[in-house]
Amino acid sequence: MIGKVVGADVIKDEITSQARAAVHIDPTVDTIFEIGGQDSKFIDLEHGVVTDFQMNKICAAGTGSFIEEQAVKFDLPIQDFGKMALKGTNPVSLGERCTVFMETSIAAHLARGTHMEDIASGLCYSIVKNYLNRVVGQKRIGEKIFLQGGIAYHQGVVNAFRALTGKTIVVPPFFSVTGAYGVAMLAREEMGLGKTRFKGFDMEPKVPLHDQGDRKSGESAQVFNDTISDLIFAGYKDTPEPGKKTVGIPRALFTFGMFPMFNAFFRELGFNVLLSEPTHEKTIQWAQEYALDETCYPVKLINGHVAELVRKKVDYIFFPDLFTVEHPGSYTRQNYGCAYMQLAFKMVNQAMELRTKGITLLAPTIAFGFGREFMMKSFMGLGRQLGKSPEQTGMALQKGMQSFHAYEKRVGETGREMIDGIGAEEKVFVIISKIYGIADGVLNMKIPGRLREMGYRVLPFYYLPEGDISPKHPNMYWPFGQHILNSALFIKEHPNLYGILLTHHGCGPDSVLTHFFREIMGAKPFLNIEVDEHSSHVGVITRVEAFVNSLGKTRVRKAHGMASYLKNIVQERVNIETSLAGLKDKDVLFLPNLYPYSFIFGKMLARKGIAAGVLPFTDGASIDEGRKYAMTNEYFSLTGLLGDVLTFLKGRDNHGETAVFVPQTEGAEVDGQYHRYLRTKLDENGYEKVKIMAPFLEDALFVPHDHMRSMRLGLLAGDLIRIAPRESKNGYLQQLLELLDHEALEIGHLEKMAKKIRGELDPMANQKRIFAAGDPFLLYNDHLNNYSFRDLEKNGYRIVYSPLSECMWLTWRDHTAQNQGNSAREARQRLEEFRKEIESVSCCLGDESPFEKDPDILIDIADKHVGLYAGAHGRYREAKMLCDLPNILGIINATAMYENTGIALGILHRGFERKKPVLNLTFDGNRNENDQTKIDAFLCYL
Repeated sequence: MIGKVVGADVIKDEITSQARAAVHIDPTVDTIFEIGGQDSKFIDLEHGVVTDFQMNKICAAGTGSFIEEQAVKFDLPIQDFGKMALKGTNPVSLGERCTVFMETSIAAHLARGTHMEDIASGLCYSIVKNYLNRVVGQKRIGEKIFLQGGIAYHQGVVNAFRALTGKTIVVPPFFSVTGAYGVAMLAREEMGLGKTRFKGFDMEPKVPLHDQGDRKSGESAQVFNDTISDLIFAGYKDTPEPGKKTVGIPRALFTFGMFPMFNAFFRELGFNVLLSEPTHEKTIQWAQEYALDETCYPVKLINGHVAELVRKKVDYIFFPDLFTVEHPGSYTRQNYGCAYMQLAFKMVNQAMELRTKGITLLAPTIAFGFGREFMMKSFMGLGRQLGKSPEQTGMALQKGMQSFHAYEKRVGETGREMIDGIGAEEKVFVIISKIYGIADGVLNMKIPGRLREMGYRVLPFYYLPEGDISPKHPNMYWPFGQHILNSALFIKEHPNLYGILLTHHGCGPDSVLTHFFREIMGAKPFLNIEVDEHSSHVGVITRVEAFVNSLGKTRVRKAHGMASYLKNIVQERVNIETSLAGLKDKDVLFLPNLYPYSFIFGKMLARKGIAAGVLPFTDGASIDEGRKYAMTNEYFSLTGLLGDVLTFLKGRDNHGETAVFVPQTEGAEVDGQYHRYLRTKLDENGYEKVKIMAPFLEDALFVPHDHMRSMRLGLLAGDLIRIAPRESKNGYLQQLLELLDHEALEIGHLEKMAKKIRGELDPMANQKRIFAAGDPFLLYNDHLNNYSFRDLEKNGYRIVYSPLSECMWLTWRDHTAQNQGNSAREARQRLEEFRKEIESVSCCLGDESPFEKDPDILIDIADKHVGLYAGAHGRYREAKMLCDLPNILGIINATAMYENTGIALGILHRGFERKKPVLNLTFDGNRNENDQTKIDAFLCYL
């Protein structure tokens, strides 16, 4: 904008400018670390040409402005801050987190009397770790490294870079203004002896600056948005017909993919259909006003779109419960909506309080995976709600499906025309995201407009042909994940196409899809931009321009049409076994360390002739190892698991005889993809021979009867040890392991143990009891929950842990109810046996039992408050917290930061907190002083 106003001869992005200056100073430089006042950059160079780069995403922790803010709080001149850091002899650990949490930790250390020098030096390490893990990640770091940007004035940060990388870090001349230096050289080179267009800075422009700088880009973006809108919303009429009631549909999430069906259905039934307007400033304001928690940005926007429809006084708002999706060509067992999509309609209803506004929410369950009969029943129920006959509803549904298939045909035909029409030397950019991330003009950040303004053609991902990702990703249960990875496969093969992947801050699926996308793309460059409401449009355009410039002026040659590139896609089957039968005689199977369950099951496997061990306890070193591979908002439990495995493998020689047990699920949370993420990272680190054993948890119900029974009793045994007093837990575990050396576990053993544990707990009856629920990885791994529960027990509180056996009972029961196949009868029989075993142990525990007297209560509560939901044991977690829980004074719900299930359930049980105190704790591996403050306040209510 400024360049156009003052008549700049050349306008270049920061990446290109920083690189040009560095290469001029030293032609042999191959790596640039650049940290400025507001953002950070990593640049990879080969022979003076930018070959790769990365900028920090949304978090600005570790940039110059943050250091300056801390200097002000310390009442220190900024130039003295580095000198103070060099005096630190015991740097404190401040972790890698956003500035708010880091500031809280700094304040807490100051309150405890920590020397300011140690805080300053600790801050240097935090800044560098944040940069290396969040910006550089796993990108190649060369041998000649320049540190540029104003941060290099801070000698403490320079030294921290040298200490943590173990490499020579060069601070070049003009390091604080290398961007300006580089762009000056670029201007001189481009202009030569030509006449400048520079008007000078002393100007009073007659046209507002934003009009001069942004109008053309905005117009180009609108052309792209209108083209997509015309395709998706063809046939939509926004003028209501008098005398008809109006169904309002928010222009958000899956509406973009299913609107043709919805529109035809309601119009056939005689209703007006009114879409909310494309996202605008008011939409964003309303979204922020009604947001109940930190969901991903697209989910937040739903509230803004619904708020607009409420103001327009529609009669109904249609926002279905999207459980499973129809996705032709998919090879997964089920195709799920993400965690948020499954619960979004409930979150919107709670946030907007639609009943009080006289608006009826229409939220039928869409579950194509349950078959045609279920879908007919669901929409027939919707028809009755609207006062229509079955015949009318059936005809409307038929029209809706016809319209949807016609839409799919239009998309396919348009896509083939676009791909086959690519010029022989043309570069074409493909925007890849969920469909709403592209079709919403705010979520696509005007990237298509800027590319069009630069003279490039831009395509949405859904114009690309569908392939088969199942060999490499056999359990990719998110349809949009299949689309994203399919796009990567095709773009990698097509020489004219380049991908721009738009991900969303706080989106669980994106946290692993980003890694999978990069794995597929290999050496072919692509751009990943993370979008949320805080994203800077200027920063985004900087990245886009730098990406285009990094591709250079190399000519590309198109060889053939679409079909030929599809044929070139060859995928080997991923090295993941879904059955323990894949183990060889010399293989040793290692289980994640979930105390005490892993040790019990390891011993049980040994009894069946399988050599088994347990990974070492998680510690700070393994967390640091896992963090090296984090690119965005990976769940902390996943980071810990990866770190545990990699740290263990580094100390083990016979990798070819090592297997890691990481079960998978049918979906739809990220935990069902942990095994696949682990495979990606092991392959990246040269551990291709390490086996991953990932049987489906759902299938455990159908293993041979004696194996299933052992599994059930093992779960119950682990629950009993968790119930025992902390000082007795290891003793009971040791007794159990010694028993398993000689004989199989029987229910009688557990009944005897339960009575003994009850006897130990009876004298402690006056202790205040706190119920612990949440992510099993966090509940049963002390290091991952920052030893929060251990510390509470040391302070005299009784922690009653959520029983894993009860959780699995409900999980298997739901799976059986949703899959009425030939084995359903046997499954129900086994579940009944399991139920009786739980009841038997519960009876022996008496008042100390954490189990429900009637497990069916869990089903009733889950059906009422959650409904259909798959992923992260969400139905059980919510139902258990809503049970009576006698003798329990409060509940602590432990989740990983950004876990979509935890956030969604936290919104749903807001009303419950007034009945019994609930403390939601999120963990990211950084000890957070705010958490301790919350715990202290929570204890005051007990």
